[in-house]
Amino acid sequence: MFEDDGYEVTSYDELEEEQKKVIDAFNLSQMLEEALAESEKVDYREVQFILGRLSALRKPKLIPTVLQNLERLYPVAEAVAAFFKEFKNLPKEESTKVGEALLTPLLNPLGVPTLVIQQVFGHER
Repeated sequence: MFEDDGYEVTSYDELEEEQKKVIDAFNLSQMLEEALAESEKVDYREVQFILGRLSALRKPKLIPTVLQNLERLYPVAEAVAAFFKEFKNLPKEESTKVGEALLTPLLNPLGVPTLVIQQVFGHER
C-alpha cells in the first residue's frame, strides 16, 4: 500500500474505507520502531506517514521512541512537530520532560538540528 504511489503523503481522512482498514491493521508503533532501528536506513516517507497517523491517534506511549530518535528524524521535522503538537494536554510532569528533551539540542549544538525544535515550537512560545 505504501509503495503504490511513491509514498505520497495522504491524510488518513482522505483514504477510502478499505485503505483505512488496512492502515488500522498495521502495528504502527512497531513499524516506527523498526523503521528507526539502528541497522535500518531510514525511509523518511514511511516515517512521515507513520508519524502522521500516530498524531491522529494521539498515542503518548510513542513519545520516548520519537525523542530517542530525534537526530534521525530531522528530515521529517514537520511530522515530528505535528506529532508533538497533538500532546498539548499531557500531565505537567510529562510535558516538562518532553519539553526538556526537545530543548536539550539547543543547549548542545552537536545534537539534533535546530530545525526540529523550530518546527515543534514554531511561533507558539
